[in-house]
Amino acid sequence: MVIFQSGFGIQMQGRLPWRNDGVYVLVRTNGELGDVLWQEPVPMEHRFANRMSRHETVGTAPNYDARFAYFPVMAGESLDAIAEFIASVMTLATHCCPVKD
Repeated sequence: MVIFQSGFGIQMQGRLPWRNDGVYVLVRTNGELGDVLWQEPVPMEHRFANRMSRHETVGTAPNYDARFAYFPVMAGESLDAIAEFIASVMTLATHCCPVKD
């Protein structure tokens, strides 16, 4: 998750596509995890997956090569549903891509 506030911080790799200040949920699109998350059918909650595109991505410091799709958290949106979505992505990540020692 990223809290975006325009005019605050440095955008080093070009401007971010976000027009509005707010909270954004980022989901990996490339690498081993990205391939698992974006397979057909997408194993993520469709309510949120439908609001993202694997082809419209952002990168974050320090590794701009790691790419992320994103969606904004909307006013009045169920925070429990977003938490469940993030937990489901984490579950997929731990099953497919265990952290290497």
